[in-house]
Amino acid sequence: MGLKIKKPIKSAPKTAPALVQATPPASAADLAKAQPITVLPLVKEPVAAQILGVSAQYLSRDRWYAKKEGIPPKVPFIKVAGGAVRYAVADLQAVIDANRVG
Repeated sequence: MGLKIKKPIKSAPKTAPALVQATPPASAADLAKAQPITVLPLVKEPVAAQILGVSAQYLSRDRWYAKKEGIPPKVPFIKVAGGAVRYAVADLQAVIDANRVG
């Protein structure tokens, strides 16, 4: 029998790091002038596969092949902390629109 090596579990940070340091508005007029923050809705690989009508393995293979060949993947993705892969809903819609026939 071979030895089973257990990898240490990395603990998640207690608080998420702030991406933008924002100061609270001083007045209602400043609040009215403030730019809205847009956040892309991200989905996990199985959900993205379901939206596109393909298997999760197809998306994984697409990422692997693109990296191997040095080309962009057919379906754009985002790598988040810990190497997890997420797909932006807007990117999925763009892929659907780009592959529409007729």
